[in-house]
Amino acid sequence: MKKTLATIKEISNLEVPEVIKATVKASVEVLTAVYNNPKSALISLSNVAQRLIANEHLASVSNEWEKLKEQGRIKKTYESSLQARYTLLELLKFLEEGIPDKDRFEVMKRILLVTATEKYSTQEDLRPLEFMKIVSSLSSGAVILLLASYRLAKNPPPPMSDSTQNRADENEWIRIVLIETNLGYPELVKKYEDVLIKAQLITGRANRDGSGVRIGNHFRLTQLGYDLCEYIDHYEDFGLS
Repeated sequence: MKKTLATIKEISNLEVPEVIKATVKASVEVLTAVYNNPKSALISLSNVAQRLIANEHLASVSNEWEKLKEQGRIKKTYESSLQARYTLLELLKFLEEGIPDKDRFEVMKRILLVTATEKYSTQEDLRPLEFMKIVSSLSSGAVILLLASYRLAKNPPPPMSDSTQNRADENEWIRIVLIETNLGYPELVKKYEDVLIKAQLITGRANRDGSGVRIGNHFRLTQLGYDLCEYIDHYEDFGLS
């Protein structure tokens, strides 16, 4: 969806719903050109798929945004705020970078909408945009592991067998995570564990040899990881899912 909106200046006078409509309109025009003259269109099948999926995702954002406005949760004045524009631009940037996966999009959409209500943050708050950038930088599998850790933090499993001094056996942790997710393989859990550790969203291994895990207060989530997930979870208050 390259160059759908070329510059921030182009949308400086538009409100969020208008930005979404302009983006979808530009994308549809490209798809129409491909349909009418496929031989001359300089666009790959993957780009077509990307645009179709992105348009579907943007329709979801638009619909839920309007519902929250009808509920009185989003103020008209917020739609033209800098925070609204920059968080939306972060979402559009994500949709442009490749075929957007559902897991990351859903989380970024939730951050956007939670922020728009101004109930859990202010327009001067830097966290929403930082949260969106963090999620955008992760893979779908890492997001799945992150959210599973949050669910386990809210509803802790029985004490782990080797739990001492806030530490636990790594294989026991992996077993519990596999039950909570659809990742399927211990190797995938370890792969995404490393990603979340580097992003400082979960704690590292407990021992120098790489064995053991630090459970902490939030089932390995750091305060940053827990706060990010809690912010996302506020979306459930809206009754949209």
